[in-house]
Amino acid sequence: GKKFQKFDVIVVLNVYVPPFGKVHTLEVGDLSLFESRAINRYLARKHKETGIDLLLCDDDEKCAIVDAWQEVEAQQFNHPLTAIFSQIFVHPMREYTLADHHIPGLVYFMRTSMAFWITSRPHVNAWWKDISSSPASIKTNPVNKQVNGVAGLGSFPSTFHSKMAVRKVYGTLWSTETLRVIASLHEHELDFEFIPVDVVSGDLQREPLLSLNPFGEVPVFQDGDLILIESRAAMRYMAFEYPAPGKEHVFKDPLLQGIVAGWIDIEDHQFDPPAFKLINELVLQPKRGMKPDQAIVTDAETKLGCVLDIYEERLTKLKYLAGDVFTSADLTHVPDLYFLKGSPAKALIESRPHVKTWCEEIMARPTWTKVQELMAKA
Repeated sequence: GKKFQKFDVIVVLNVYVPPFGKVHTLEVGDLSLFESRAINRYLARKHKETGIDLLLCDDDEKCAIVDAWQEVEAQQFNHPLTAIFSQIFVHPMREYTLADHHIPGLVYFMRTSMAFWITSRPHVNAWWKDISSSPASIKTNPVNKQVNGVAGLGSFPSTFHSKMAVRKVYGTLWSTETLRVIASLHEHELDFEFIPVDVVSGDLQREPLLSLNPFGEVPVFQDGDLILIESRAAMRYMAFEYPAPGKEHVFKDPLLQGIVAGWIDIEDHQFDPPAFKLINELVLQPKRGMKPDQAIVTDAETKLGCVLDIYEERLTKLKYLAGDVFTSADLTHVPDLYFLKGSPAKALIESRPHVKTWCEEIMARPTWTKVQELMAKA
């Protein structure tokens, strides 16, 4: 009885090439989006009135839960599934295809001898049957194989958090993910309690963290009864739940939301991986008394340099990544930029004038000064 969207799919050749050299691009007027999750968010917001509200946009807490599990899919679920998919299907054919979301990857995965990993878990198997049996999933099934099941949206608790409860951040100040959440809290002028986590001594495998984050990672962001375990999901939640007049960091307009979401995903998938490798080798390894692996450093510098070339071109036209005002698209980069600027890799930033100016601008914000003060006290 539920109504699903219908879209005309048009293949456009020689019109727009995604700057990171990957497929799946959506063009709507002057808007071009080339990150699949950003495309999904844009379509869900833009057309929520004529289909299912897939983001639960009218409820900030429920929307935050959706965001968090999208991040879990991107960070926790997709990587091992893609590796298995590549070994079983792609490598024998000597070509590469990226399984971006749960359904496309699982369609192939469920045809392998490892499908028991899903079917042997009753709740996961029921979830798979549910999502794979929707009309949209059946229509786009790449192997044209329908899986039986009953579609449904599931249910949510009636209350997600108490606005009066103290916000908490469990994490370590050497974690860029933790710093991203803390920076967002300061941007929105929100009170919070920072609870340091000793990763080395095994705090992640003990209560209360083990119950708060079953993936054994930091940070954990708690706002009353709401618990978020991915930094970018926490950042999006705060931007929508606690907008301050004149300080909104996510646009309300769906088109501009798509642009912001796209650059957050670019930071997540293009910028952060090589930046994290450089931070680990050039900053964290020396603190552990170990020498950097020069091969890793060289490879990461090459990859990050290519990404920053694209940033340099965009920033010749715009002051910030999403336009002429600071948004979450910029904020999400700050922790990585801070550590890179304090390492030999700073030359990658300083050799690109527009990237350098942008970096100095966003790192000079008073909120980041507060984060640095917290780090200095640790």
